[in-house]
Amino acid sequence: MGDALLTIPLIRRLKKIDAQSSLIFVCRPGYGDFFERLGLVDEVLELDKRNITGLEEFRERLSRHSIRYLVSVHQSVRTALALRNIRAEQKISYQQWWNRPFFNLRVQRPMNLPEPLRALALLSPIDPSTDEQFKQIYLSGEQNNLHTKTSMLSWPHPLPVEYSMAVECDKVALEQVLAQVKRPYAVIAPSSQWTTKQWTSNGYSELIKRLKEQGLNVYLVGTRNEREVCESIRDIHAKTYMRPEAHAHIEVRSLAGRFDLVHLHALMSRAEVIVANDSGSMHLAAAAGRPVVGIFGPTVLRQGYRPWTNESAVVQIDLGCRPCGRHGHKECPLGTHECMKKITAEMVMNAVEPYVKSAAESERRAPV
Repeated sequence: MGDALLTIPLIRRLKKIDAQSSLIFVCRPGYGDFFERLGLVDEVLELDKRNITGLEEFRERLSRHSIRYLVSVHQSVRTALALRNIRAEQKISYQQWWNRPFFNLRVQRPMNLPEPLRALALLSPIDPSTDEQFKQIYLSGEQNNLHTKTSMLSWPHPLPVEYSMAVECDKVALEQVLAQVKRPYAVIAPSSQWTTKQWTSNGYSELIKRLKEQGLNVYLVGTRNEREVCESIRDIHAKTYMRPEAHAHIEVRSLAGRFDLVHLHALMSRAEVIVANDSGSMHLAAAAGRPVVGIFGPTVLRQGYRPWTNESAVVQIDLGCRPCGRHGHKECPLGTHECMKKITAEMVMNAVEPYVKSAAESERRAPV
């Protein structure tokens, strides 16, 4: 999900370059509805590249179109093979030693930039404006690794607002979501498909206590498969911190599995703050246009996947073993998981506090 969301600035720019053409978005099953319903693209083709029958149907459907630009953000051989027989005036991807036969325009991937800008670089050969912007941008590893207040607005040369990931939420979904929650509220997305990317349950439990002290309701979110993680944190919090007389009017609930991406985005779009691990949920929070606090453990910011929004902060511990991989692991290679265990609720709350005022003030300044 995160990889798809990080292409939003690319999508916006491509639509501006060629406003007369329809934009077809190809993605994994389950993600397309978000992009189509929120008006980011004109048509969606969901593709499971492991399904041979589905792959043939995809090629047949795409071959019906006259394609001007075919832009591939994926770098895999499987993707290149899937696109091999698709005709287009220009076929664009990142430059790799093996993919010259598949793409006639290949772009060096600028690894010193965050991922949304890396994707935008693919348009450099067909968009002089984007090409000129990228000639002016240089980020050192140190700049890209700043913990807080790092966004498109703080690069050496400010980028257009259209390079933002923020997307207006679906109004019907928003009404449906707000009918089920109490405001003001914070959203916590505590899970990840990579276990080592998850902050500790006890840490999240204490964070909930601190958020409640600020007068915020707290909603834990995730997929159906992440219900157990969300409900476990809720239960730990109830057992450790709940007192009948304390914050009795404040809700702490798990909404995991209750919402699709469109509704979850709507929920996040009215949150005071969203706290998430380095995960797809963190990038969905950035697309919701609200303050985001990302918790990074096995991964680091120089890999390019920071929350892409001006109101964002990152909490992490400086350890020599980080990063331990591109995505993290199911288990810590050293058996310690110090990158997450050493992060305290106080550290996370310190990052949250600039975005959270009193509950009364939150109600006054929250979007309607």
